[in-house]
Amino acid sequence: MELGFYAPSIGLTRPTAATITNAPRMGSNNNMNVTETVGAQIGMKGEFYALGNRRQNYDIGYSWSGTSFELKYKTYLRDRT
Repeated sequence: MELGFYAPSIGLTRPTAATITNAPRMGSNNNMNVTETVGAQIGMKGEFYALGNRRQNYDIGYSWSGTSFELKYKTYLRDRT
């Protein structure tokens, strides 16, 4: 099947090579979208005596994460094709 194969079914004529004037389509503008997310978490717990009474507990934590996303695309003006 070619471009415009079903055109006669809705009352239009099939296009030919001479009537297709918009090929090839060149994209109008280049778009770029960059998203970056960074997160950090830190924590401490507790409880401490010393060597004499001996009760020693502590819980120290650190967490880091990062995400990056990049998108490039080209748009076409469909109303002018």
